[in-house]
Amino acid sequence: MSSLLDTAPPNDNFNDAIVLARSPEPDKDNDLIESKLEVPEVDPNLGYLRGAKLYIVSGCLLVTFLLVALDQTILATAVPRITSDFHALDEVTWIASVYFITQASFMLVFGQLTSVIAGKWVFLGSLFVFEVGSLLCGVSTNVYFMIAGRAVAGIGAAGITVGSLAVGGTLVRLEDRPVFMAGAGGCMALANIIGPILGGALADHVSWRWCFYINLPCGAVSAAGALIVLPTIKPPSDGDVRPAWHRIVRMDWVGALLCIGVVSSLLLGLQWGGTSKPWDDPTVIGLLVTFGVSTVLLVGWQHYLGNRAMIPLKALMRRTQVGCCIVAFLAYLQLLTLTYYLPLNFQSVKGHSATQSGIDLLPIVLSNVTITLVGSIIVKKTGYFLYWIFLGGIFRAVAGGLLFTLTKESGTAKLIGYQIFVGLGGGMTLTNLLVAVQADVEHEKYVPQATALVTFTQYIGGITGLGIGGSVFASKLRHNLAIYAPDTPAELLLQSVYAIRTFPENAQGPIIEAYTQSLKWTYLLGVPAGKSSIDPRLTIDSHAVVCSMPIPSRNLLDSKSKYQGTKALMNAASPAPVRVFRVSSR
Repeated sequence: MSSLLDTAPPNDNFNDAIVLARSPEPDKDNDLIESKLEVPEVDPNLGYLRGAKLYIVSGCLLVTFLLVALDQTILATAVPRITSDFHALDEVTWIASVYFITQASFMLVFGQLTSVIAGKWVFLGSLFVFEVGSLLCGVSTNVYFMIAGRAVAGIGAAGITVGSLAVGGTLVRLEDRPVFMAGAGGCMALANIIGPILGGALADHVSWRWCFYINLPCGAVSAAGALIVLPTIKPPSDGDVRPAWHRIVRMDWVGALLCIGVVSSLLLGLQWGGTSKPWDDPTVIGLLVTFGVSTVLLVGWQHYLGNRAMIPLKALMRRTQVGCCIVAFLAYLQLLTLTYYLPLNFQSVKGHSATQSGIDLLPIVLSNVTITLVGSIIVKKTGYFLYWIFLGGIFRAVAGGLLFTLTKESGTAKLIGYQIFVGLGGGMTLTNLLVAVQADVEHEKYVPQATALVTFTQYIGGITGLGIGGSVFASKLRHNLAIYAPDTPAELLLQSVYAIRTFPENAQGPIIEAYTQSLKWTYLLGVPAGKSSIDPRLTIDSHAVVCSMPIPSRNLLDSKSKYQGTKALMNAASPAPVRVFRVSSR
């Protein structure tokens, strides 16, 4: 009889040992033997939070995640009032852009930082920075003070985003992570809707400053809960006995600066090109050239640093990591573009207010949150997430095609139905990508950086989508206005959608038609973006995220490969039963 046990050697600090109990060879005349190992000291959940602590910590993390997501959308309806108070309409772009620039740029920095110091302190420190930035924005006396506060808040937001997902990936059981990720995805979807509504209400009835002050009490409560309940688990040191401050100094700060250059030049180049400035404008050309040069320098620098690099090139050699990054980039490219340009449809074609157009997006949010929660429960029960990414690509591609067919006569039923497809596609995709990349890592110490890399590429996709969408919309609107309403000033209609209602009623119809024909091309971006992830099996490995599952094939079991970390739970093939235990090496 073959050995009943294959045990992986424990790793440093708090790591995994995988114990596989398997049946005898199928050709032997033995009954199926279920493991009855006497290992009372082995706890399958050791190191993970359970019960009240799990709910408190999850609540604290998700509340701050919601605050960060709200900060991206709450100003959509408040910025006009802010720029009017500061008499700085020409700076409106920077109020929104600088937050995205610092948030996206510092995500990889915080991903590296969580591999040096405990995730608890990364999260709390980032929350403090975010609160300081919010306070600076709230008390700002001019637009430059406001922009500085937004930059600080963006840095904190990057740490909160990465820290929340990393802490969840460390303290929440792998099979429970789909539910946690569903909560994070639900927060993002909810923020996309209530952000503009809340921002407009505060700006109109209280003060736009409360768009920032609201973060202070909510963040303080979350910080108190995390400080008391969240455990401090030091990341593995890989044999490096130097103090944490020394390892922080040795982090890839040059890479961080290059990353800021990559993100800022890409964002501003795409945002200005084809809209406020022509593509052949020297400023736009210079920004795009800077983006290319910065990208080459960043890649070269990461290769030079090797294991100390902010972007671990070893991770980019893993098919699932690369596949998740690509799908996340394309999925968020579509979703963020639709979040910005569907309200334009409601405001231009239907004549709705900014607040009402936010309410009009409820079908996306409700379908997104519903399928995210339902899907997370199913993934937890079955252990398989790849099919959801597959279905998400189908729904997103179909949604892009359906939205392209909209006309100015399209009724409410079509708008609601098509939005449901968008919400379903987004909910099935994004959260499961985080589960996929966390399930694929060789060891849980790599979870923060793997998560940060996917989140970073997701945000870059959103920035790219907004830039492409804005350029496409502006060029198409100029073209269609020349066809449908040649006597109307195109530049005026490009600056404000509300300018439509200033024209005589008999002149509004052709203008609305021009808007409809222009907006549909921004929706069409979703077709290739969705189609690219219809068969994720080409790039993403099909792992399972349950603690009791079929064992790997016999060849794999008999090989000399080490079953370490989360990867040991994967690649099931044989129907024989397996019991997987999580063992502390302490």
